Amino acid sequence: MDNIFKKKKNIDFQSDSYQENGEPNTREDVNKSADSDFANFKADIKSYNDPEGLTVRKMSIGLWLVANRKNFRIILTGFLLLIIFITWGNFIFTFGRHVFFGIKQDQKLFSEMLLYNQDLFNYLQSKPLKNLIFSDAESIKIEEGRYDFYIKISNPNEKYWAHFDYVFLAGNTKTRQASGFILPNETKYIVLLGADIENAGGNPSLKIEQMNWQEVDYHKFKDWEKFAAYHLKINTDNIRYTPAQASNLSEKISINSLDFSATNNTAYNYWDIAFVALLFNDNRIIGVNRYAANRFLSGQTQNISITWPENIGRVSNTMVIPEIDITRDDIYIQFDGGTGTSK
Repeated sequence: MDNIFKKKKNIDFQSDSYQENGEPNTREDVNKSADSDFANFKADIKSYNDPEGLTVRKMSIGLWLVANRKNFRIILTGFLLLIIFITWGNFIFTFGRHVFFGIKQDQKLFSEMLLYNQDLFNYLQSKPLKNLIFSDAESIKIEEGRYDFYIKISNPNEKYWAHFDYVFLAGNTKTRQASGFILPNETKYIVLLGADIENAGGNPSLKIEQMNWQEVDYHKFKDWEKFAAYHLKINTDNIRYTPAQASNLSEKISINSLDFSATNNTAYNYWDIAFVALLFNDNRIIGVNRYAANRFLSGQTQNISITWPENIGRVSNTMVIPEIDITRDDIYIQFDGGTGTSK
């Protein structure tokens, strides 16, 4: 910039005021000369390069920004006001719609929920889950320090079965844990054999440690009663009890035996079928046992013998109860022809 001004200072203003012949220039001539000199001055400014990188273009932009600062502020303020208007407008619209329409819709929905819950409550009340019914637990001494335990239970629920883990309590002693099940509307005996207990004095009791209820799935069991009838057609015939005095099974040990025939009259092949055997002296149970028949095929008859190695006493009646958990899928033998088809 200093060079420009130095150059400007070197202009001979005296020569601008007079012509070459010594006569003074007119005002018009002086003005034209001044305009020409200013144009040259502007050209020199545009071609100027500052050593620190400042250019006339940058200075022009800065001056333009400063000159229009007020306009930028107005634009920013307007943009913020637009955002506020849109946000609050949406809020007022949504809130107003809820006040005039949404509250009524919420009340209607709440009423429908109450009605649905009432229907659900009535549905559950129409088929409540009832507790199992237990008789008194009993124990039978086999030998010193060993006992058999049993209890009669009933399931009053038509649409629920249960799987459970249980133990028997005798005095301050707890037996080992066992697992059991009970089908809808079933009455059965739960037994635990050969429990090692020093003294089972007093009244024993059953303790259910875990109970899992399951409702009958009508997608899987469309008609539970018919399904159960078809899958539980296991007949027991020719039941004969032989006391130790008349048994020839052993000359040194008193062995009582209960013999019977079991026939699988279902169309299904079972991996095993359990049989619970009870010996009665009048109305009192004096002997319990359990036997599992393996690979029981459809139409097959198996001759089964269950023994008691002790002197039981007089037996007036016997009972044999088949036991199959037909709610499980893994109880069937799957042959090439499908479930219930023999090779």
